[in-house]
Amino acid sequence: MAGHRIVHALSLVLALSLGPSLLSACSSGGNSAVEAQPLELLALLPASTRGFVHLPAASLASIAPVAMPWRQHPADILSHYSGNGALLGNSAEVLLAQPDINGDRFVLLANVAAAGADQLFDSLAGATALEYRGYTLVAFAATDLLVVRLNRVSWAVGAQATLQDVVDAFADGGGLQDSAIAPYLAESADSDDIRFSYGLPALYGEVGTPGSGAHSLNRALAVRGSLSADGGGWQGQLEFFATNAEGYSQRLTELLPEGTAQVISAAGESLLVDVASMTSGDFLALFKSMVHGMNGVDYAEAVSHGGNPPWMNFDVGADPNSIFINFEFTDAAARAAFEAEHLPAGFVLAPLRVLALDEPRYFLVLNIYQSSGGLVEGARAEWSVFVEDPVTSEPRFLVIQAAAENISLDSVNGLTMPEPVSHVLEADAIVSYVGLVDEDTEQETTYFASRIDWPQPPSADVLFAREFVVANDYIFWGNAVADRGLYNGTVHARYGSLIGADAISLEDNSPWSDFIDPEPVHTVVYQNALEIVISPWWNLSEAYLDVTEAYRQELINTKNGFYPTTVLAIAEGAMQGQRPSLTTTMTGMADAVTTSFIHFTLRDANALLDYLGAGSRYTPVAVPYVGGTVAAPGAEPVYEDEAPRSYLTLALYQRDPDPCAARAEWQLVVAGPNDRPMTLIIESLSADACLDAEAILGLPALVRQEQAGDSGDDSRSWRTRVEAAFIRLDLQATWRSGISPWVLPSQAWIEAGDRTCSLGGVCNANFYDGMTLAQPLMHMGGTDVDVTALSTPFDDFIDPAPAAVSVRGEAAILGTNPWITVPVYGTHE
Repeated sequence: MAGHRIVHALSLVLALSLGPSLLSACSSGGNSAVEAQPLELLALLPASTRGFVHLPAASLASIAPVAMPWRQHPADILSHYSGNGALLGNSAEVLLAQPDINGDRFVLLANVAAAGADQLFDSLAGATALEYRGYTLVAFAATDLLVVRLNRVSWAVGAQATLQDVVDAFADGGGLQDSAIAPYLAESADSDDIRFSYGLPALYGEVGTPGSGAHSLNRALAVRGSLSADGGGWQGQLEFFATNAEGYSQRLTELLPEGTAQVISAAGESLLVDVASMTSGDFLALFKSMVHGMNGVDYAEAVSHGGNPPWMNFDVGADPNSIFINFEFTDAAARAAFEAEHLPAGFVLAPLRVLALDEPRYFLVLNIYQSSGGLVEGARAEWSVFVEDPVTSEPRFLVIQAAAENISLDSVNGLTMPEPVSHVLEADAIVSYVGLVDEDTEQETTYFASRIDWPQPPSADVLFAREFVVANDYIFWGNAVADRGLYNGTVHARYGSLIGADAISLEDNSPWSDFIDPEPVHTVVYQNALEIVISPWWNLSEAYLDVTEAYRQELINTKNGFYPTTVLAIAEGAMQGQRPSLTTTMTGMADAVTTSFIHFTLRDANALLDYLGAGSRYTPVAVPYVGGTVAAPGAEPVYEDEAPRSYLTLALYQRDPDPCAARAEWQLVVAGPNDRPMTLIIESLSADACLDAEAILGLPALVRQEQAGDSGDDSRSWRTRVEAAFIRLDLQATWRSGISPWVLPSQAWIEAGDRTCSLGGVCNANFYDGMTLAQPLMHMGGTDVDVTALSTPFDDFIDPAPAAVSVRGEAAILGTNPWITVPVYGTHE
């Protein structure tokens, strides 16, 4: 067990960095004149070195090799580079380093025990490979690596180019003192400590931050530390270097739960973390707070009109569930009268389908629900119609009236006091009521009431139409101010219960009854709670708003007065373990990696999970990946799910902002909570150092996608390259106009992205809009995909060529509650 802790420490240590540095230690030394004298290992590193971890004999004695190394993790890389541990058990010390910034190369330096050194070398070395500057580089331990002996006991293991750099450093006097991490090296107080140093993304270039960056670790330059295992926990210290260290530390310690703040301190540009007695679970919780939580705070502090838009989780509750009572306008004359009297200038009604089985109609809908979140609490009733988006002409919600049980705020009425609204579940019915109070007499009368027999039989199950859900992307109000909406599968991929005419009774005394048929087209009750993300008053700068300039400014002042403090209170509460932190990013922006999905057919998904050691924890699920076809973007889609499949998918994307840069994730759909599909991330790679749920510090890899050719609408080609310690992929996919299809992703596959989890069970909850749900993908397969190189740890489980490649050509927004399965630091047992 001690060996497992040490190996995991490597991942934590080399990972804890999240972007800052790594422990250090060692001074540079000259070449040894005595053949059996160990060399100063740090002196062998080139000036391009980004980071390293130094392991003394005390830790090496306990390290158990990884049985089948395959991940871009320090523990796996160490095991592979040491000949599956053979070198470790015979060394006084080793140093695993990343000798360049990009990180797809590594080197293992070792000072082996003099006794038996020759025999060990003979057992690990293969045929001679080549000579370089008088040194012999030979094949190593049945791997794709080479080994060079700089003297009898000081060895280096790595790829040819890396070992040549080491020989150069040895022959020419080293170069680490000229590296970017040179200012962040430190000696360990205890020679038995694991020591490390690492340069974070901000040391090498500009890094985006959620807000001003004052309270974000994104711009930390480096991290270093000294750690030692102590029973079931750790002793030692981590040190981040950042210009905002003191301000960040003060803000963080103010927000951490009581009794936990003493682990953090700062002096100048140094942020210290005392890891005394921490467990691996403590590290995850602490870094959730230090990174994700504080990024949420940094974002919230910059919320304002013209700055960061406010975003808030908004839950529509169950017991009772949300109901939609859907009326149709009486005729064209009623629609024309309604448009003239109740719509903002320039807006017109739009037909759409509410249910998948509908034909498009001009609907007026009443939605009654129980809500909770940063916007409103309690029962709420909203009368809405569907209008053409003033920019895209797509159907959107427009709320013509809202009534709420508690105080609420909207762009038309401002702050509204509680009204007589109720939505309750009785023994055999869902009963909803909206009252009207006469201002003069204070007498209350029924404005609207309904009673729905509940529950309903399974035969009443229906699905909502995609365009009905996508209408939530922008929710307009009577003055054309719009709220921005994100959602997940709880909204678009769940059944509703269709209520028969004999199972509902209505009393409608609202003025809206003058425009509609008295009997609803249908009434539908969601069978589940809904999870939504809302950004209020999104479009206050748009010219099409139906407001005076004075009122526009009043709305801006109200938004700046109310929502920044609301969002900040939520972000600060997340640090205390209340509602989860929320972040939003854009994917597929200009100059970023195009969002792409490379699907490999899985021969045996269960065997793959067993190989990964996760077969007892996850069950693979076959889902359809294609849910329809579209002749061209904007054309009427034909919805039809393909047969369910099990794919191992390589997803490539780039978020903004994100210090990780381009990402490549190997994904498998498995059964999640309540047997809904979710995405298991088998391996996560990024083009820069990155906070990683499995290794804490995700080491960078080569992740690159370039548009290789574009001849207008005739064809578009993408070349994708991914290279890591155990992965090589190089392919080109070409989409041809009129030949390659446009396809819609299936709702089941989209829903699987609602919850994305690491192998260890660290999960994100994700939200999106119509760019994900309804944007067609460019789809390629067969001869359209040319594979130049493919070598992965998963080769035995997948077909040797992709079954399909899908590309999203437009940018899309993504909202995330990160690491929802990890407790906030200080709130866990």
